[in-house]
Amino acid sequence: MNGALYMKLMAQQARLQQSDPQRRGIASGFTFIEVLVACSILAVGLSAILTLYASSLKGVALAKSYEEAGIAAQNIMTETLYASYNAPFRHSGKCDTPQGATWRAVGEADVMEKVDKITVTVTFQHGGKTMMVELTTSQISMNMR
Repeated sequence: MNGALYMKLMAQQARLQQSDPQRRGIASGFTFIEVLVACSILAVGLSAILTLYASSLKGVALAKSYEEAGIAAQNIMTETLYASYNAPFRHSGKCDTPQGATWRAVGEADVMEKVDKITVTVTFQHGGKTMMVELTTSQISMNMR
């Protein structure tokens, strides 16, 4: 029985191989069209990834410029408060970072509240656009009359 079953299976396998050319070993591997489609899908995926990477680099550069401008504004605010200028006043200058940035410090006196409002603005260029960071604080007026 085992021999008859084996022969029957072999005959069935031979028929399948004759009816299907890929099983006979005539056509094996990938066709040119399949390789082209795979390469096209890969190219689309890689271009999408590179586009996201480029835009994230621009975002990082903008964040760095804002951080530098914020630190410069904090330093100018600290210097202005330690200098104890009497409001009203206006001072301005250039910052080292971000490159080409300018700053302006404005002190306004509120006589009714006996408080000085101090505003420091750092303005810089990024990607052809003008950006700014502004800090505002209040302190008790040094000119209490």
